[in-house]
This record gives sequence, C-alpha cells and structure tokens, in this order.
Amino acid sequence: MKTIYNDFKDILTEERVAECKTAREKHREVIFSQTRKNISEGAANELKSLCDLFGEDNYVWLASLWEPEIGGFYYSVSGRDGKGFLPDVQSTAQALNFMETSGLLGGRGKLYQDVLPVEMKEKIKRFTLSLQSEDGFFYHPQWGKRITLSRRGRDLSWATEILGNLGAKPRYPLPFEKRDDGKVSDAFPEHLRSIEGLEKYLNSLDLEHKSYPSGNQLQAQLRQFVAAGDEYVNYLIEHLGSRQRQDNGLWQEKINYDSVNGLMKICLIYTALGRPFPNAEKALESAIYAALSDQRVTFITQVYNPLITINNLIGNINKFGDASVAEKLRRTIADNAEGFIRLTKQKSVICQCPDGSFSYGAIGTEHNGRIAQYAPVAIADEDEGTVDANGITVSGIYRNTCRILGIEDIPVFSPTDSALFLELLSAARVKPKIYEKPSWFEDYLV
Repeated sequence: MKTIYNDFKDILTEERVAECKTAREKHREVIFSQTRKNISEGAANELKSLCDLFGEDNYVWLASLWEPEIGGFYYSVSGRDGKGFLPDVQSTAQALNFMETSGLLGGRGKLYQDVLPVEMKEKIKRFTLSLQSEDGFFYHPQWGKRITLSRRGRDLSWATEILGNLGAKPRYPLPFEKRDDGKVSDAFPEHLRSIEGLEKYLNSLDLEHKSYPSGNQLQAQLRQFVAAGDEYVNYLIEHLGSRQRQDNGLWQEKINYDSVNGLMKICLIYTALGRPFPNAEKALESAIYAALSDQRVTFITQVYNPLITINNLIGNINKFGDASVAEKLRRTIADNAEGFIRLTKQKSVICQCPDGSFSYGAIGTEHNGRIAQYAPVAIADEDEGTVDANGITVSGIYRNTCRILGIEDIPVFSPTDSALFLELLSAARVKPKIYEKPSWFEDYLV
C-alpha cells in the first residue's frame, strides 16, 4: 500500500485520509441504523462488518490503474508496470461500473457519464474507438486478433456499452449489424450462419463436465445470437434445456462451486433473453446450497456466482413461476442471515490483498489471475488485486447479499470518499514500465 500511497503522496496526507475515514464511518452508521429496522440487529452488524472490509485503500488502488494518456484502466498493478501489457476495454468498463455501484461518484444512482470530467470521458471514448476494426469487433494492440470467441464477444459488449453511455457511435458497423450490401461482417461466427453449424457447435461444448467455460462462451456471444435471429436464439434455448439435469437444475452431476458457476452463466442467458428458466426451483436450491456450503474457496467468483444466481432465479420464478416458492427458498438464507453474512465475509476475505484490493484467486495460491478470458493481462508473480475481482467483491458480493436479504443496495463509500477519488483520478500520471514482458505472454494467444 505504501507504494500506491506514494503515487499520490501530495494528496493523501494523514489529515485527508483521517477525514475520509471519519466521514465514511458516519455515513455507514446512518445507513446501518436504518437497515436495523429491516433485518435483525445481529445481521445488520454482520453486514456492516462485511462493508468495513472496504476502505480508502481500495479506491486509491483503483485510481492508480488509470492510464491518462491512453484513456483506459489496467487490469492490475503488475499489468500496469509490465512491458507488453496495456489497458483493456473490459477492465475500463468494469472500473466505470464499479464507480457507480460502490458510491464513488457521490451516491446511489450516479452515472459515470454524468459525473466524470469531460476530458476523462473524451479519453475513454477515444481509447474505445481506437480498438475497433473494420470487421466491427474491438481488438487490443497487445493481443491483436489472436483472442478467443469469449474474449472477442465480451470486448464487443463492453465497448458498445461504453460508447452508448458516452453518446458515441462506433467507427464501423458492429458485426451483428447489416452492411450496405445487406450482409453481416465476414467475422460473424460460422456457427451463427446456419442451424446445422449451430447444432455442431453446441454439441461440441462439454456442458456435462465444463458448464462454466461452456456457459461463459455462450453468454459472451449473446448479442450475436440475437442478431442472427429468433431461429438461432430458440435453438440455443431448446438445446440448453434438453441437456439440463432434472435432479438438480444444473448441467453437471454434482452440486458444488464449479457446477453452480456454470449455472450462473447459463442463467444470465435466460435473464437477458427474458425466457423462463427450466427447472428453476431445483436450480435455486442448488445455488442456495453452494452459497451456504463450507467448501474451500479458490476463486472469488465461487463466492459471487451463487449469490447473483439466487437473485436472478428468484426474479425468473417471480415472473414465470410460483412466486411463493421463490420467496420460501429465499427465506432459507434470510432467516439465517447473521450466519450467512458472516460466512460470506469469511469466504471473501480469503481473496483480500494487503493493499485493500481483491484478487481473483485466494491469497497464497497460484490462482492469481494473470489471464482474463484467456488473454494475458498481468504478470502476477505475487498476489495482487484485479479490477474484475475487486468489482465482484465490493459491488457484486455485497450488493447481492443485500438483495437476498430484501434490503436496498447500500453504497459502500461516502461523498467524501467520492471527492477524494475524483481528485486522485485527475492527479494520476503514466507509470514507467519496470518489468520485462514475460516469456509466457504469447503462449496464451490463440
């Protein structure tokens, strides 16, 4: 943490940091005094204890990843400081979304396009536009086109989200948009050009043993499925339903973090498409089982994924099924809220780094997240926080816990924190590259 504090030593005086701590504590006490009216005293205290994991060191770390010349956020400190690594659009979008959901823009409901300085927004817009190729997809100079379908699909989604929020139009038609000649991009996936190709592609996915990477690959391409037409979307839904297990609502035999991770990705597909989730009650039981289990955590997503799945499935059942059943299952957790929140914190803190950020993998393991969607993003020889894991923990885990308990999202940071964070972003400078490009970098590119 000292290294990061030194990056902003003129701003982060002892008095300024103390002021933020005091303001944040008062801010949280006001909020949690209201929360105690909706959940038990013990549950509210545990929720505040979870919230107290997140201090000013967390957003100081995030501000240090902003690259003001390029106009994007790095994935991690080692990526920022390593030769061959550059900011990426996914980390940038995730950092921007984190600002909104954590309260770092001044409170609940504040949007980055309304709050961030005009100059910073212009840099982000310019960076994002610079990545687009004539085929409509968005590629990074550090990886070129040697990326997986999931990486390409996610970068397309993140980039179009940023441009839309900033009121900018892409330089070229998006790959799922028709060209002047009425055809789609030549880069449009082959398996979305015919039902026969789609059938072959879906049958090649090992949903029975690897539902997480398979579901991730499908979810990352969802916009392209929609662009291909209803016939392709309907075939995807029918195929997924035909391979789902009836005994647990999953796509794998055992109920554990791995299989529920796969459930999460596939559930997001149904949620985005507004389709009823098959065997939803069994799937919800499985997600709750994973959330309450004491299985050892190796990745932060193992904590987050069951929680967001629970909320998505409850929403799906409320819309398409028996709402009383969903509520009864949700109460399984809510009635034991104190122990559930304590367990969630115990699992989350396993991934917290000394600088206050959160790592993708458990501290002290080899799962340090040097790749994201199979593209190299960090050197990570040591434990370090990453933008995606940090957002998953501070916003994702915390906010979904609130929703399961039936209470309003609680902003983590105070307006005083927000003022300091925005000042840190304005003061950020380009950091020198001090580490050589790792020998394994090219090995991860396809």
